[in-house]
Amino acid sequence: MTGQTIDNIHKIKTISFRLRLICNIIFYLTPVVILAYWMNYNNWPEYLKYVNVDNFTLCKILPLHTELICALIAMIPGGIIMLATKYLTGLFSLYENKIFFSADNINYIKKLGKLVIIWSFTDIFMNTLMILAISMNNPPGQRLLSIGVGTFQFSTLFIGSAIILISLVMDEARLINDEQQYTI
Repeated sequence: MTGQTIDNIHKIKTISFRLRLICNIIFYLTPVVILAYWMNYNNWPEYLKYVNVDNFTLCKILPLHTELICALIAMIPGGIIMLATKYLTGLFSLYENKIFFSADNINYIKKLGKLVIIWSFTDIFMNTLMILAISMNNPPGQRLLSIGVGTFQFSTLFIGSAIILISLVMDEARLINDEQQYTI
């Protein structure tokens, strides 16, 4: 191995270790942050609020039960973030151990791609539920149901598809490399 290769492997190990730690922190902080955010929702300045409550409800302050429902709904993307950090933790752990092109690496990358695609669809569902929850205290006939698709959903769908394609290319390269190793 050349000196540059050794330096690169050392950098990969160091960065992977740090990113794995960050992913573990994000995993445990995600539900705490979501719960803290929604339990204090009424105290946040307008620019930090998820949506402008005035557009969806007649009451200016969300009741506690609505905040709890919103926190549960927010755990939909929160759960996806937590699962993504688990996959990334596994991938970074492999990199730390100098395992770069194994089937496990490719599986983690493929799972991340699928998760990003799932995120694009669950975001539509989550936003719909959130607006419904915020407006549920309105009198009958003034509750809202809103379904929207925007650039975020299309972007995440594209990115997820690209990640899956990259994992397929990496898997094919791994298979070709394996075949060449055993060819005499």
